Amino acid sequence: MAVVSVASSQEVLDVLGTPPGSWPRADRLPPRDRQDFLAARQLGVALASYATGRTWVAADLRQSCPTCGGTDHGRPSLGDLSVSWSHAAGVVAAVVGEGVAAAVDVQPLADVSAVADVLPEELLGPGGDPVSSWVRREALVKLGLLSLDRAIALTEDEVDGRDDTTSACWVDLPTGTCVAVVLRPSSQRVDSSLETIDTERLRAALSAVH
Repeated sequence: MAVVSVASSQEVLDVLGTPPGSWPRADRLPPRDRQDFLAARQLGVALASYATGRTWVAADLRQSCPTCGGTDHGRPSLGDLSVSWSHAAGVVAAVVGEGVAAAVDVQPLADVSAVADVLPEELLGPGGDPVSSWVRREALVKLGLLSLDRAIALTEDEVDGRDDTTSACWVDLPTGTCVAVVLRPSSQRVDSSLETIDTERLRAALSAVH
C-alpha cells in the first residue's frame, strides 16, 4: 500500500502545522525554500501516521546519502516505511509506502521549456511531453534504480518499458504541477495500491485516530 498527497507548501504548514524542533539545514535556506523543506517533512510524517495508525513526528525521520554518507540529506526513511518527497516552487508532494518501495517527483507545468532543454525530442519521441517524462525519470532515480545521468539518457520507450516497477503520472490542476509516483515491485498495481489524499482529509483522519 502507498499513500500520496500534493499541495502547496503553505497549505501543508497551515493545515498540518510546522514540524517542531531545530532544523539547521532549513535555517540556511532562503525563506521559500525553507518553507518547502519543512512542508515536505511534515507531509511525509503525516502520511506515515495516516498509513500506519500510529504517531510519527519529523524527528523520527532518517536520511542517508549513498554518495557521501551524509545524514542531513539523501533518501528518507521512517522505521520500515518507504518515504519520498519532492518540492518545487512552493509545491510539495510526498508518498509513503508500506510493504512497497515508493518514490515521488513533482514539477511545475510552467517549467516545460527548461525541461525540454534537458530532454530533447529525440529522446521523447514525437509529441512527447517533457515534464511528465522528467518526473517519471526523477522518481526512478529516487528509488535508487538509475543515476541521474543514466535517467536523462534514456529514450521514452526505455522509461515506459521497465518491468521492475509500476508507475502513475498525472497533472495536479490546483497546484499547476505534474506528479509521478513509482512503486516497486511491479506486482504492486497502482490503481489498487496507491491512495491519494488531500491535506484537509488527512488532518481529519489523523484527528479521528489520535
